[in-house]
Amino acid sequence: YSWRFLVIIAAAAVFVWVLVQLRLIVLPVIVALLISTLLAPPAQWLRERGWPNLLATWLVILGAMAVVGGAFAFIAPRIVGQVGALTEDLRAGSERAIQWLTEGPLGISEGQVQRFIDQASQRLQENSSTLTQGALAGAIRAVELVAATILTFVVTFFFVKDGPEMWRWAVD
Repeated sequence: YSWRFLVIIAAAAVFVWVLVQLRLIVLPVIVALLISTLLAPPAQWLRERGWPNLLATWLVILGAMAVVGGAFAFIAPRIVGQVGALTEDLRAGSERAIQWLTEGPLGISEGQVQRFIDQASQRLQENSSTLTQGALAGAIRAVELVAATILTFVVTFFFVKDGPEMWRWAVD
């Protein structure tokens, strides 16, 4: 039983590794399955009332996009309105921290604080190549996110439009 258990664990580890390597494909398909679970019943309801398959699918998907877009349009101004306040709070908090360092119980002089700030900025400049690599990695992640979003949309469309036929084909 022990070696069988180890084989099962090894197979599961290989399976998870493959899923991680194919995350750009696997995650959008999983998300599309979840979304199409919500969108397929309204599309089926429209089809049962005589709507063409393609038109019912587009109507349901565009309606869902309108609902999500409306929710973001409702929430976004409130978030953007808070960014200015957050920036101001961050500036005021850093000034209070510097003031506490210079006037507080630590006995640090203003010159020492300024030297520390200068050293930190110098280290940032020295490590600019590392920061650039991080920014490049972030840009790659952003492109992957856009590709995954497009793939999710396309797969969701086909799951909603042809889901029952796909399921019958997979079962056969």
